[in-house]
Amino acid sequence: LPPGWKAIEQAYGPTSKSAGQTYIRFYSSNGKHKAVGSIKGALIKDANDRGLDPDQEIRNWEQNVNDEKEAKQKEREEAGFLEGRDLEDAIECFRARHGQ
Repeated sequence: LPPGWKAIEQAYGPTSKSAGQTYIRFYSSNGKHKAVGSIKGALIKDANDRGLDPDQEIRNWEQNVNDEKEAKQKEREEAGFLEGRDLEDAIECFRARHGQ
């Protein structure tokens, strides 16, 4: 989220067909923007307010998200978690050695 923005989780009303579920809305600290429905929308509104390029801000945000995903994936690999073909190969090796 842009600096100064806050995310509020709200619940649908009891008469709604989505009763019991929640949704998130984003609010600017200056009160100018209320109930923005997405992070991208908040980034665009904040960038316009600060005179920045909204497309560049979204690209920066997406890059940060991808960097965090890659770091998390690398951390999982270093901890020994296997996925995809590596996991299947490990299972096959175990079964070949120890049986089903």
